[in-house]
Amino acid sequence: MSILNSCTHRRYVEGIEILDPFYEEGWNDHSEKYIYKEGYVESTVVDVDLHRYKCTQCGEIFYYSTRAEAHYTGSTPDESIKESNARWLKRNRE
Repeated sequence: MSILNSCTHRRYVEGIEILDPFYEEGWNDHSEKYIYKEGYVESTVVDVDLHRYKCTQCGEIFYYSTRAEAHYTGSTPDESIKESNARWLKRNRE
């Protein structure tokens, strides 16, 4: 079992011009009303539950630990993971 991600999907978020929150008309002739916020690359993974996350592009599921992977793939059921996940799901659905 491996907790290394085989998925390398990333998403580029375009840069945008935004209103400078510190801009004051007439205060500084050299300041710009709009500033450019650089684009950036972000991950495409989201949490599925307390012990797993998945890529939104390819759907591949990853595990935060080898113990969690063993539990969810059925090779070694783990009561503590089952209980903690049930508490997490209950808390996040309220």
